[in-house]
Amino acid sequence: MATGQGDVEKFEIVDKERKRLLAKGMHHIQVTDEIEAKFSSETEYKKYLKWVIDRAIRKPLPRPLAVRIPPAKEIIAIFRRADVRNGNDICRIIGTLNLPGMPYIGLGTMNNVGYRLYTDPELLAPTRDRLHDEPRRLMEESVMGVNLNVIPPIGKRATQEPVLSDDSEALKDKNGFVFCQLGSLQYYDGDTRSASEHLLRKGRWVHTGYAVVAKIDGSTGKLGEIYIMFNFRPVDDDGERAEYWPGGIEYGELPEVDFRFTMAKIADDIQELQHGKDFTLHLGTVRYGNFELVPAVKTRNLRHIVRQYVSSRQHGQQGSSRG
Repeated sequence: MATGQGDVEKFEIVDKERKRLLAKGMHHIQVTDEIEAKFSSETEYKKYLKWVIDRAIRKPLPRPLAVRIPPAKEIIAIFRRADVRNGNDICRIIGTLNLPGMPYIGLGTMNNVGYRLYTDPELLAPTRDRLHDEPRRLMEESVMGVNLNVIPPIGKRATQEPVLSDDSEALKDKNGFVFCQLGSLQYYDGDTRSASEHLLRKGRWVHTGYAVVAKIDGSTGKLGEIYIMFNFRPVDDDGERAEYWPGGIEYGELPEVDFRFTMAKIADDIQELQHGKDFTLHLGTVRYGNFELVPAVKTRNLRHIVRQYVSSRQHGQQGSSRG
């Protein structure tokens, strides 16, 4: 079924008519009937359909729009300006963290080891399922809470029944806090101080197993203190998230740190963490035991962010002891 020049001229005229009818809103079945009637035989109509398909295949795809990747300083500014209670602000944070080809976001050095933030807004997952059947509005999965006084054994979930939080009590409760995920903590296998910008972006970075999170002031929605939390439920190469931390596998280790820990504050504000600057673990915040991660919700008046579940009872070992 070779297509000659005369065929092409007719097909182009018919195809313009097809597009005009579709643009007018005519149902595609009616359009098909109208177009088919313009050909003298089924063979000619099939030649037309083949011509349409072949032309569509040969037509170059539109060039994708270029995605602007903001510099690290601009990303930090987005974090610092945000009010997480505002839907547009939290969506902007998540959208920024999901951008491809992120710039090098250096967090500084600890014990002569260089660290960076590798953005990921959903690295951690709650150990308590999100309860949808309640009047309060669930926050995005990038925002969650931690119950510091629920300390299940490593590799297990808490056995106690979860306690649904009360808005007023949750705001006063000091046994945990809400936070926004920023990504994973990585260290550089080499000297960051002498490395070029290109090498710092493409070089030998190693995942530590820790997530970098920003504590949220539940009353103002502002991001504040920066913590690192060990991820006991990582996602494997097949995209499946672990239910429990497997027994016999080490956890909570950083290079040149001579003890294991599961959580610690590393800065009062993300602006303190910069390439070339030293940081350290705030010893009064270091925890060595497990902890419970829970969903976060907005209070009924939508003015505050609180943990969906809290607990007034403590289980397992003390989180701030070596255990």
